[in-house]
Amino acid sequence: MSAETVLVVNPMSAAGRTGRRLAELEALARDVCGPGVVVPTTSGGGHGRELAREAAEAGAGRLLAVGGDGTASEVVDG
Repeated sequence: MSAETVLVVNPMSAAGRTGRRLAELEALARDVCGPGVVVPTTSGGGHGRELAREAAEAGAGRLLAVGGDGTASEVVDG
């Protein structure tokens, strides 16, 4: 997952509203950060940690968590 900016997104956050607005979030991220944006979504507990670790190891310049406290915690841990 090599990209300048990686948004690790929990699509179930905000009662699923985040997942329903994923295309909008992705477009906004590209407008703000440029075309080098990758937006992986989590599929369960601990997956955000794994995605964040992969992004960091691949040299991501920016790593952002989109979700709630659990998503943020996992991304920081990763």
